[in-house]
Amino acid sequence: MDPFEKMKEEWKSQKYESDIDLESIRRQTKNELFSHQRKLIFTNLFVSVAFAVVFIVLGWIWNSFPDRTPYFYVGLASMGILLLATLAGFWAGVHYKKENSYKDTNKYLKDRIKKLSIRKFMIQRFVPIYLVLLLFCLFMYFADILANASASYIFAAYGGTTLYFIIAYMASRKMQRRKLKEIDELIKKLRKWSNEYQ
Repeated sequence: MDPFEKMKEEWKSQKYESDIDLESIRRQTKNELFSHQRKLIFTNLFVSVAFAVVFIVLGWIWNSFPDRTPYFYVGLASMGILLLATLAGFWAGVHYKKENSYKDTNKYLKDRIKKLSIRKFMIQRFVPIYLVLLLFCLFMYFADILANASASYIFAAYGGTTLYFIIAYMASRKMQRRKLKEIDELIKKLRKWSNEYQ
């Protein structure tokens, strides 16, 4: 047999990775997406309840202390707007439609990747910005309520709050890295699945 023909036959007889485990990739990815979605919904519900309590407290503070400076009201209003924006971003990462992955596979995969990308953005980019903005809102609030406080008390309030935010952010980094890794792996599997339809 001609050596070239022999090479051609060997090449044709090779089994591609996609032929072997595409179905298992689909099944495993769908299970992981379902698990991720379920955890995300429970986390978002918990955050929503916690934020609802914060809104009640903000409303109570607003009504309990009349005739304050603009710093007081702008600080509280900014906190409320920031919390609403954060909730909207977290819930934007939830996939609400129940779609059949075999009916319109490309749309199914694009939608899932988009939702995961939103979730990744919220964890990786938005959370640090959120913490800085929230700290700034608290500082505006402090500018009013600590106007007549001693210098040492003001320093303790600003310094202690800033330190608390730094520690809280650093403590959450491990969990954030774990979530980002999980999201990246899911996106990678979805893209691998998507490549089969190109």
